[in-house]
Amino acid sequence: EDWSDPENYISKSDTTICCWDKDGNFVWEAPIEGLQTEEHWYYVQNMMPQKEGGVTLLLSGDKVCKIDVDKTGKASEMKPLSEELSSNFNNAQNIMIGNDGKIVFTYYDQEWTNMYMATYDPTTGAVSEGVKLPSAMQMMGYSNMATGENGELIYSNSSGVFKFTPGQEEATQIMSYINSDLNVSDINQ
Repeated sequence: EDWSDPENYISKSDTTICCWDKDGNFVWEAPIEGLQTEEHWYYVQNMMPQKEGGVTLLLSGDKVCKIDVDKTGKASEMKPLSEELSSNFNNAQNIMIGNDGKIVFTYYDQEWTNMYMATYDPTTGAVSEGVKLPSAMQMMGYSNMATGENGELIYSNSSGVFKFTPGQEEATQIMSYINSDLNVSDINQ
């Protein structure tokens, strides 16, 4: 920003993605172009690692789009996602990467009454059908959520840690704070 002339200040924003190796050595830096123009505005909502060493950037803003950045820092063109997927991402509560490289996300329906989970494969663009999450999960809430080894959701609430496997009607408690003699009021991660 340049405020030297308060009547005509200049504001410019750039987005850059940087890569470091496992030892903390800087490898490369690459600009992500075209996120903010006079016609549209986008921001990076999530970064998802790819198996090949690159990353997929999920963008929100005027539309929901993606940019793939390869392991050398070369970015693809911005690609809009389908209207249905965009709508679900706009109502997303959690966006996580699964063990198989697919993006697992939870979202509310258009009425904001039921929560679902689905997967999105950034390589093929395929989206799974949404699976309704148990109503008890919505009523009791959750503090944290992650994907399990076999595509299930692992989450916690004030009672303990639970596992929800798509296709089941209810979640299974896998750890109780009370039975574990833990005085837990909140777990951050």
